[in-house]
Amino acid sequence: MSLKAAIIGAGKIAGILADPQGPVYSHAHAIANHPAFELSLVIDAFADKAQALGSKWGGADWTTDLSVLAERERLDLVAVCVPDAHHAQVLHRLLDLPQPPRLIVMEKPLCLTPDELKDLRDRCAGLSATTVVVNHSRRFDDRFQAIADLIASGEYGKLVGLRWAYYGGWRHTGPHVVDTLRLILRSELEPLAAWKGYEDRAGDPCIESRLISPGHPGLRILIESFPEQAFQLFEAELRLEKGRLRLTDFCNDMQLDEVVVNAADERELKLTRPFPAHAEISAMSRLYALAADHLAGLDGEIIRRAGILDAAHTMETLFAVLKLAD
Repeated sequence: MSLKAAIIGAGKIAGILADPQGPVYSHAHAIANHPAFELSLVIDAFADKAQALGSKWGGADWTTDLSVLAERERLDLVAVCVPDAHHAQVLHRLLDLPQPPRLIVMEKPLCLTPDELKDLRDRCAGLSATTVVVNHSRRFDDRFQAIADLIASGEYGKLVGLRWAYYGGWRHTGPHVVDTLRLILRSELEPLAAWKGYEDRAGDPCIESRLISPGHPGLRILIESFPEQAFQLFEAELRLEKGRLRLTDFCNDMQLDEVVVNAADERELKLTRPFPAHAEISAMSRLYALAADHLAGLDGEIIRRAGILDAAHTMETLFAVLKLAD
């Protein structure tokens, strides 16, 4: 029997623009590709978008009315892909259903305010029949696990500097930055200073900051913004004692520069190689493979990677930086 899935919000990340023959980066594509799932329902405030997404990915039913979920049989999985401002509200409505979904996959950010975060943490702390996870996508990307392993191994020495550039607003894109740093450093973050950066998106300015990581004494972290009106920039540079890791093209291109000692006994970055070669499957495909395993009762890895309580730590750091910038 197929696992019944629904998508709320029929935008880009849901799969409205995705090519069924192209890379799997959207929820609908990953659901359609996994043999355990069936996309049975699409919900969007705009009928044309809901119908188009449902038709594109297997002819799923569609509606503009979220309350219809109370009248249907219990769903195994619901992916929440609505605009950021509605994330917390939709999650509460799903949890209020007579039979909430067994698994809810939230797009980031989990919420937009500290009050919303407190309400959601309190609400989700005692859940037993429903699991909530957040699609902090790099937690499902094998390459970022490899980066964390490289740092932890000490093969290239200690981290001595880390720079991250991003665009698109602190509340919208900032969660990607903060959560990825928490992932690869395997440590929490402490903001030292913060200030407003570029403001390309109304109501959500970029925030720039300096942070430290208790797990990496001496490491200096700089987060800087870039104007989206020029172009979208999301990249990082990790400087270690014996090399440098450069993440460009939205962190999809990873290059490791290694130290060479020249004839004058000077240390230079000369050797460059890809790191690592490639991911086995896309992050979205990994997310839904783990979702299927969880729903089959095989393991809880999806919770360990991206459970709501861990995601809450990312949001706490995000809000701490935002408060420091006020």
